[in-house]
Amino acid sequence: AVVGAVWGGLGALAQDDVRRFIGYSSLAQLSLVLLGIGAHTSVALEGAVLLLVAHGVAVTMLTLLSGSLEERTRTRSLRGYGGLVAQVPRLAGFWMFAVFTAIGVPLLAGFVAEFMLFSGAFPAHRIATAVVMASLAVTTGGLVWTAHRIFFGPVRETLSRVRDASTLELAYLLPLVALVLLFGIRPGAVTPVLTNGVIQITTRLAGG
Repeated sequence: AVVGAVWGGLGALAQDDVRRFIGYSSLAQLSLVLLGIGAHTSVALEGAVLLLVAHGVAVTMLTLLSGSLEERTRTRSLRGYGGLVAQVPRLAGFWMFAVFTAIGVPLLAGFVAEFMLFSGAFPAHRIATAVVMASLAVTTGGLVWTAHRIFFGPVRETLSRVRDASTLELAYLLPLVALVLLFGIRPGAVTPVLTNGVIQITTRLAGG
């Protein structure tokens, strides 16, 4: 978990291709799940399962949005982007929402998941948890920095006419937003399901 978190975070910072950046960031996030599983506590396991959901939604949104941007700009290079927020405010908003979900902003599913995971993992693996939390700061910085490179700063001449999110794109992005908000604001709606699953997992791990 520690190696994956550090490698994924540092690897993401070295990427210029948006898709590769998302892939390395995903590796860093999934390393948190391994930490939660390795802690062998019910709270950490519940957090790991919920983080899988939050992470899956965030990565799905970023992947879909990167595809939308590539279709419009014909590039996946971060050097080819800049200043798009004025032209595609809705796409920029969805991108930032996905980033906030991934880094664990309060009231979103990622925050609840990471809080549960770290709370359960720290007593069992203090050093590993501390290292993973530090590497998470690197991943967070990379996600924010990449969003800034794409949507803020000077507008490139080649990106003077880029259309915003279509009705179809809104149709598949809005349900993902609703799912993240539901799990973030009302985690109790999914916690009983997670608890039952975690009980089965811990029972099998214990050999019972």
